Amino acid sequence: MQDVQDAVEVFWTAWKREVGTGRLGAAGRRPGDGRGNQGGGHSRARRERAVAIVLAELRQAGGYRRGMAAYLAREYGGAQRSWQRAMAEARAQFELGQGHGRVVEGAAGQVVS
Repeated sequence: MQDVQDAVEVFWTAWKREVGTGRLGAAGRRPGDGRGNQGGGHSRARRERAVAIVLAELRQAGGYRRGMAAYLAREYGGAQRSWQRAMAEARAQFELGQGHGRVVEGAAGQVVS
């Protein structure tokens, strides 16, 4: 059994010397937007345009109204789910731009989220 262990250790020592260990532990995806260093590509530019349209609608309406994503999908085309994603991103920007969070009533009293 010791001969097998010695053979494995000799193999890995030679392998590390020839190949190196730079890729060990690097399995899986890198953190980020899923596009690596590509910057988001054309789909990101499309999302940016959709978010700009949604922000304009939010400003005009004075805030979020139920059914806005469905309305935008009918008005401008595209999938309703894509408009929902743009709406979520735009609402976060809109609420930050308004300078306030939402007040949520809970068991501990009012909490600003």
